[in-house]
Amino acid sequence: NLGYEARLEAVLGQAGRDLKSTLGGQFYARDFRVTGPAPLLPPSQTEQIAFFALHELNLNPIKLEGSFRYEHVGITSAIDPILANPAIDRTFDLFSLSGGGNYALSSDWKIALNGHYSERAPVVEELFTQGVDPGTQGQLIGNPALGVEASYGIEAILRGKGRGWSGSAPSYYTYFSNYIFARESGVIVDGLPVFQFLEDGAWYLGFEVQGSVDVARVNDWSVKLDGLIDYTRATLSDRSPVPRIPPLRVLFGAEAGSPALNGRAEIEYVFDQQRISRFETPTDGFAMVNLSVAWRPLGRDSALQFRIAAANLLDATGRRHASLLKDFAPLTGRDVRVGLRYAF
Repeated sequence: NLGYEARLEAVLGQAGRDLKSTLGGQFYARDFRVTGPAPLLPPSQTEQIAFFALHELNLNPIKLEGSFRYEHVGITSAIDPILANPAIDRTFDLFSLSGGGNYALSSDWKIALNGHYSERAPVVEELFTQGVDPGTQGQLIGNPALGVEASYGIEAILRGKGRGWSGSAPSYYTYFSNYIFARESGVIVDGLPVFQFLEDGAWYLGFEVQGSVDVARVNDWSVKLDGLIDYTRATLSDRSPVPRIPPLRVLFGAEAGSPALNGRAEIEYVFDQQRISRFETPTDGFAMVNLSVAWRPLGRDSALQFRIAAANLLDATGRRHASLLKDFAPLTGRDVRVGLRYAF
């Protein structure tokens, strides 16, 4: 897998000015080949050239942003004698637009509203895969006729920050007129499930709330609490769930320490995922408890640091619903690591 990428940007405007514009271009090339007795994909090449513009207008207390991107993508595949595939040449012309505004409600609170329309070309794995993928323990079947994945959406964000606290609450809605995804077909070949790359209409709805607060401070010692909750609901045009969507997740953490010694404890709880697509299996919820301690024996400015971290301290059995391997490989069990770091 050999790739090249180049990017050039020109920023127009000066510091302190109300209007700033960024113009640029990007070039990307990729040569991807699989060799061996059972290649997963035929040899393929991808070339992409793109031009973009970003404009920022500061009208305190309102800040506006807008961007535009055009890209031309060419994807070709050669004949592989083992796969006996046809040679295919696909080209895509893609346009994307976005715009938004940020308004300061007060010195502590800001609200932002963003909208976008975007287009994405399918990648070679989605177009040409045909065979056993050891990484997913499945038979993957690509679709050379896949079209452009197009979507539009809106995002609203509330942010707050003050002395000893901060928080944010983004929420979003995205509609895909042509969503590209892999779904089990129900067919088993050589003991492995067959996944097909498909395209369909879909919509995503989700939110994420996170925040932190300082609860105590004595000299150089402080105690801070933080938390996060996120959720995504995704549905296809036939009202069935999109495959492998993570369930509701909650994380709480606590930190205590000084510049020389710091400790953190956190618990992450992932809920059951019972909203599944056809041929998917449900995933049980689980809780992960993690602890870590970092010590700088020579003080806050020391380049030397000792660290001990314990992940999944209770040795819970956890499976990520978004993983194609969740039914075969759970997450790592109890994991304790001791480390020494020296920075210079």
